[in-house]
Amino acid sequence: MLYHILFGLIVPLALAGIYLAVKFPRITVLFFPIGSATSFMMNDWGFTLFYQVNPPTEIPLLAVLPYQLGLYPVLACMFIAIVHIQNLHFLIPLVSFVSGTTLLEYVGVLSGTVIYTNDWTIFWSALSYLAAYVLVFLYYQLVINMNLLNPYEGN
Repeated sequence: MLYHILFGLIVPLALAGIYLAVKFPRITVLFFPIGSATSFMMNDWGFTLFYQVNPPTEIPLLAVLPYQLGLYPVLACMFIAIVHIQNLHFLIPLVSFVSGTTLLEYVGVLSGTVIYTNDWTIFWSALSYLAAYVLVFLYYQLVINMNLLNPYEGN
């Protein structure tokens, strides 16, 4: 469990989370919660049916909690910061982030940290990451349309 706390929560928050909060506070405040909520939604469904994290804990969802509160919301903020600040078409960062997150999970599968069940594969994980990043991007569009984030300023 210490591994999950360290690499799922402490390292992402220390390396990227603090930087994002200082450099892009509005993006962080607006997108950290949707990144976490999306992660909770996907992992609640996935842990019930398709995968688990080693070492198993008495409460299976407890092992993934650090990722839901650290890595995945940080990645959502980074994704939106790149889309917003770089003014790129969203498909470029979308493909990059889906690929990168899937690769991170694949390393977890190879190391035995992530275990698939019920015919789940890395392909299905990639599709779930695609769905999650698309949801975050749709939320970004809503935020822009509601003028909660100026599309022309880098905050």
